Amino acid sequence: MMIAIDAEPANRKIRTGTENTAFNLIKELIKIDGGTVDRRYVLFTREDLWPDFPPLPDNFKHIKLSWFFPFFWSQIRLGLALRKLRPHITFIPSHSIPLLAPAPFVTVVHDIGFIERPDLYKWPWRLFHRFSLNQALARASIIITPTRTVKESILKYRPNVKTPIEVVYWGIDHSLFKPELQAGDEQILEELNLLGKNYFLYIGRLEKKKNTARLVSAFRNLKIKYPDIELVLVGHASEEIDLKGTIFLGYQPTEKTSVLYRYALAFVFPSRYEGFGLVVIEAMSSGCPVIASDIPVLSEISGGASLHVDVTNNNELIEAMDKVIANPSLRENLKAKGLTEAQKYNWGTAAEQILNLVVKAAK
Repeated sequence: MMIAIDAEPANRKIRTGTENTAFNLIKELIKIDGGTVDRRYVLFTREDLWPDFPPLPDNFKHIKLSWFFPFFWSQIRLGLALRKLRPHITFIPSHSIPLLAPAPFVTVVHDIGFIERPDLYKWPWRLFHRFSLNQALARASIIITPTRTVKESILKYRPNVKTPIEVVYWGIDHSLFKPELQAGDEQILEELNLLGKNYFLYIGRLEKKKNTARLVSAFRNLKIKYPDIELVLVGHASEEIDLKGTIFLGYQPTEKTSVLYRYALAFVFPSRYEGFGLVVIEAMSSGCPVIASDIPVLSEISGGASLHVDVTNNNELIEAMDKVIANPSLRENLKAKGLTEAQKYNWGTAAEQILNLVVKAAK
């Protein structure tokens, strides 16, 4: 059996969300199925594989597909290559199925925020994602979602869909995101000028969708009462937001974010919309208490181990951070619950489930 994989999302120097998911799933598939005689894999990317890609076993092959245009590599260039190769099955880690390519496909729909919260997306992206979703629903043999919430949302807005939808929960690297203090932690904190400081932590894009401006506003009010507490923001600023009074670190690799989680008072994630929320699981696995918005998907993945707040209510957010500062027993309770809940999320398990679905769809 030949299995083709769109590895382009995984082949990035900086990986967040979808890219991180694709990379870890491919890495686990190599562990699980590397050297298997009856299955061959072909990974397609636009450029050479990044150095941190694991070595490919004999039954894994990489094909570089050059493309001179900034857009539509997956839809056109990959589609033409698949039409020529004609694999038994193609796995698409995002919901953008190549045009003209032969079926069958197994694809992932990470969320449908462009339908449920169109105000959070610019109109060209809304059109593109709607088109891609419709293609996925019409052409995929199996659709995978990372949560029940996303599956239920698809069925709500597309009640006549006939394609099977399977839920596969994502994972995290438990060897990296762990509560035990490590030898190099203090050096990293010193590099970031955070050694000895008490801080709340946010990791993610700084934008309207993630509700970053509201978090900053709430923190400024909290800082009047607690002048020695800091708010550390990690991620790309994709929108113009006034960050005065915070510590903005920009993008940081996981080797550093894992340390930031361990020493934070709490991880604060007041996002307006998510399909999963890897950072919430990373925080819980690191022994970091979590304050998160009360949207359904974050309630689902945290399993009662987070302090949830109304995303539209500044006072609730301020009160939640105040509680975490003033109540050490609450912090310990959230930490213990989070560590237990985080153990449910494993990339190896996710990759095994996806492989079973891919093989099933190919038959």
